Amino acid sequence: MATIEMKEFKELGELVTYSLSQKTGLKRMSLGTGFSNLKLSENIEFFIDSYAIRHAFKKHGINSKNQLPICVFDIMYLPQILQEGKVLRTDESVLVISKSNFGFIGEIVFEFIKNKRGNKYNLKTMYNKKRT
Repeated sequence: MATIEMKEFKELGELVTYSLSQKTGLKRMSLGTGFSNLKLSENIEFFIDSYAIRHAFKKHGINSKNQLPICVFDIMYLPQILQEGKVLRTDESVLVISKSNFGFIGEIVFEFIKNKRGNKYNLKTMYNKKRT
């Protein structure tokens, strides 16, 4: 099972800071491979970038309607969710991963899009679901 090192956790925090402080510009980082709990047929590498972080905060942040808004801490849980989450849906180009019963929220959902050039998935968006 892949684990995130302190260096990578710091890099993720810096990416979030960059994404929320800059209106334009692209930075990205790899979140790793080898997440066996996802039970995927391929060895897939996962990426997150500043565009996805900005999108998530714009659409699912504090101004979102009928949703629990996401926050920085939700993004920082992404490595843990890749290690412990489950696949909700997968098709040719989309992979949806979630972790249920996560604190008071209920469920955090991350949507990834498959890169056309290989076994790579890029974060598209993320959102919180209320506990039912």
